[in-house]
Order: sequence, then structure tokens, then C-alpha cells
Amino acid sequence: MQASPDIWVYVLGAGVVALFGLFFWHVFKSFIGAGRKVADYLDNSSARRRAALDREIRFGPDPLWLRAIRFMFIAAAVCLAAVLFWKRFRLQ
Repeated sequence: MQASPDIWVYVLGAGVVALFGLFFWHVFKSFIGAGRKVADYLDNSSARRRAALDREIRFGPDPLWLRAIRFMFIAAAVCLAAVLFWKRFRLQ
């Protein structure tokens, strides 16, 4: 039996440490990127509102059928949430 571990044990250990380091670096960079996207979204709200007003001035208001489809999607999402809530808590 050897007194010290084989060289491949050190190589494997270094590889595992490197993989953990890369994983946590990637997670950290993802969190920073998501934070920047949220900050950009919050900072650019006035620009989006201004662009929406410019679009409405240029092309007019949205047609009724488009507003009806938007309303149907929102109503379907609210109804689905209500049904899931109802089933989750078994309200009777």
C-alpha cells in the first residue's frame, strides 16, 4: 500500500474543484445578468411608455378584435389561477 495517493487522485480532485468553481461562477454571472436586466427594465419604463404613445399617435389605437383577444387571454389566466387555487385548498 502506498503512503501517498496516486497522481490521478490529485488530477480528479482538481477537476472536481474546477467544475464546482465554474458552476458557481456561471450561477453568479447569471444572477448579475438577471439583476442588470431587471434594472434596465425598470429604468426604461418611461421610454417604453413614450414609444407606445408614439405608436398610438402614428397608427391609431389597437383594433377591437386585438383588445378582445388580449382580454380573453388575461381572463383565461385568471380563471385558471382561480381553479388551481380552488383545487389546491379544496374549498367547498
